[in-house]
Amino acid sequence: MILSLLHQIPLIREQNFSGEEKKNLKKYFKIRTFKKKEKILNKGEVEMYFNFVYKGLIRQYYIDENGNEVNTRFADAGDIICSEFSYFSGTPSGYISEAVENSTLLSITVEDMDYIQSQGMNFLRFGKLLMARVFFLKEERERKFLS
Repeated sequence: MILSLLHQIPLIREQNFSGEEKKNLKKYFKIRTFKKKEKILNKGEVEMYFNFVYKGLIRQYYIDENGNEVNTRFADAGDIICSEFSYFSGTPSGYISEAVENSTLLSITVEDMDYIQSQGMNFLRFGKLLMARVFFLKEERERKFLS
């Protein structure tokens, strides 16, 4: 089942992994489901997973000094959602991630991502393209915010 779900994620589908590589890849991803309004990550927790949204809608936000929820991003099917700084640094996140509707995520830990990238050029390329996608999305959000 996880292999068919992974194949629905454009970034993974576009990699042209061999059958053996796909089998290896599926070992490291976890299917996680969340109900509407369920927290995926709370402020102060360390982000343990890099998440691909398979189904649903996720919002990421923080609480400002006046107690207001400030949305920083929304992610739906095919998108990536993660508190990147927390994920890569291992430090507590200042963000909250919450399911806006019932959602399914395909998630991988930083340790497993590091490991699979050591398993060959296709996996290394996948990691590089994944990071490029994260930076492109972040830059696009910043551009929209500042314009």
